[in-house]
Amino acid sequence: AAAERKKKGQEESNAEAEEVSKIPPLHHENSMASTGPVDWKASANLDLCEALTRDDIRMDELSQVIDAARRANVEPMVLAKAEEKFVSQLRKERACLKLVKAMEARMIQPLRLALKDAEMQGIAPGDFKDDAGVGVVLKARAVLQEEEKNVASQLREAISKGGVLQLRRSLDQVGALNTKNRQDELVALIDEANAKLTNIGTKKQLVAL
Repeated sequence: AAAERKKKGQEESNAEAEEVSKIPPLHHENSMASTGPVDWKASANLDLCEALTRDDIRMDELSQVIDAARRANVEPMVLAKAEEKFVSQLRKERACLKLVKAMEARMIQPLRLALKDAEMQGIAPGDFKDDAGVGVVLKARAVLQEEEKNVASQLREAISKGGVLQLRRSLDQVGALNTKNRQDELVALIDEANAKLTNIGTKKQLVAL
């Protein structure tokens, strides 16, 4: 009788263990909380995989997901992909900031370099939209075209009423033009601007004496 009771108890214990094994891991959305190491790892892995599919994820959110995934010891390959995504997004944001600063300065050569960097980092024309829905690359291209178009008029204005800084800025803009023929058309203005710079320098020397 004792042996039979022992056998029956063992069968019941095995049945309970089998039922427990069928319970799926708990995953709480937007949370790394879990009931144990296995659940925590599964939850972190799910959050990481979801982050990889999102193009709109913020840097701070992605950073938190990656940090939780590291602590949960998730699959190394998945973690590596998420870290690559983070680095790629970080480079894009830096390139975007560089482009914004170049637009503010409105200098031709820095604008070209910033646009090239943005292209290398994979920033699409419609990425990083402003309030009007215009992507930062499209906006920068428009500023560049405007500055290239206005080179001659800006140089004339600098010669007419500008000081040393405005004259030098205008000459730098002329020098940044891609087409040599455009520079040749401005030879007379360039000579006049350089003559004015020399004249200003001479006057300053006389005043100093």
